[in-house]
Parts: sequence; C-alpha cells; structure tokens
Amino acid sequence: MTAVEGAARRGRPKSAEKHDAIVTAARALFTSESYERVSLDAVAAAAGVSKVTIYSHFPDKEALFVAAIGAGCDAVFGRVDLDAPDAGPIEQVLCALGCNFLEMIFDPEIDRLHATILSESRRRPELPRMFYDTVVHRMTRLFAAYLQRQAEAGRIRIGEPYTAAVQFLAMVQGEFRYRVDLGMPAATREEREAYVRSCVDTLLRAWRS
Repeated sequence: MTAVEGAARRGRPKSAEKHDAIVTAARALFTSESYERVSLDAVAAAAGVSKVTIYSHFPDKEALFVAAIGAGCDAVFGRVDLDAPDAGPIEQVLCALGCNFLEMIFDPEIDRLHATILSESRRRPELPRMFYDTVVHRMTRLFAAYLQRQAEAGRIRIGEPYTAAVQFLAMVQGEFRYRVDLGMPAATREEREAYVRSCVDTLLRAWRS
C-alpha cells in the first residue's frame, strides 16, 4: 500500500471500511460456496465484524448477496467514469464501456454469482428483481444519463436515452452471453474489441444521422 492509499484509507469513515470488508468477504464466500451454505455468521467471521454490524449495513442475506454482485460489476463496468468532463471522445468512451461490459460477462466470479441467481430464482424470486433494480437498471441509468448529456451537447441525436443505452448494451452483448452459458470457448480479447468497435461504428452512424 502506498502512502497516498494509506492516507486515503485512514481518511475513510470506519463504517465505510466495514461495509467494504463485509462485501468483500461475502463475495469470496458466495463464489466458493452455494448460497444455502453461506451464513451471515461466516461472513461476519471472514470480515472481522459482528453479525450485528452486518445487519447495520444490510437488512438481510439477499441484500448482501446482491451487493456482492454489484461490487464485482462496478469494479469492471465502472472503470469508465461517465461523469468525468474529460472522459474523452464519445467513440473512445463507448468502446471502453462496451469492452468492459463484455469483460464483466466473462469474469468467472460474476458468472458464478449470476448462475447462483438463476438457480435460486424459484425459491427466492426476490433475488432476480433485486439484482435487476440495484445492478442492471442502475448501471443502465448511469449510461443513459451519459448519452443524454452527449445528446444535449449536440454530439448525437437520440429519442430516448434509456432505450439507446439498452440497445447499445444488448448489441454489444451479442452472442457472447450464450457462449458463456453453453460452455463454449470464449472469444479472444482482440475478437471482442473488434466486435465492440463495429457496434460503436454502427450505432454512431445511426445516432448522428
């Protein structure tokens, strides 16, 4: 840890540090054990906090599980700061965002957590809804807000920013999700990047017409 990182960590509220420790411990346990086998007691022990502390941050095990997935998705998808004024040309931002989105799909831990949601959906139908609301819908709204700002600046012309965001992410995902689910060989990074660039070129032609 560098001096700067150490100072930043020391400057963070202890509650935030505990929150991160809980989520990190939960993610490690949920990716190594089945949902049923992971207890809040085990998470508390791994995070070095009390079970009461976990409940002060998360209302239940389901919310903690979704937070663990969200943290993993944010770590990949959120590498592009869509709010930064110097984020770069829209082509560059969209290519980076699309590549990060595909990297998130291929991330082994995120894939295992996604599989857990599907396997638990019948017994816990609230899990898919919570995942959609707190992860999928939230990330799409952040992307839509970026597209709205680009439209207001006159760089693109779109009707509904959220729809445009969904279209972009769906187009970028292509058949890659199916290949992952079916256990087929993953595309190389070069293949993914080339595909994302083609998606960006196609959509920008439409959005600038």
